[in-house]
Amino acid sequence: MSMHTPGLWVPVGTWVELDDELRPDICVCNPELFGQDGDLRTHAEQRANARLIACAPAMLEIIETLYSEWEQYYDGEPMAAHIASAYEKASAIISEMETMP
Repeated sequence: MSMHTPGLWVPVGTWVELDDELRPDICVCNPELFGQDGDLRTHAEQRANARLIACAPAMLEIIETLYSEWEQYYDGEPMAAHIASAYEKASAIISEMETMP
């Protein structure tokens, strides 16, 4: 079970919000709000980062689904090299997500 905040994550400018006004936002990608030099990232880059972060729960779900499907389909049988590589990367991403503090 994922430990991240459930719900639809929505990019709004440089912010990532929940589709629920009663719950706090996920994050903001504007370094100036943290007292850092904002000139290091353009506004377009900040917005792109927010869009990428907002997609993270859906991307993780896709990775977990593919991993599970590959496991069931191959069930110990040899995989083609490109599928084995993707399978190993998916496994590493899932493991990393599970062990992050």
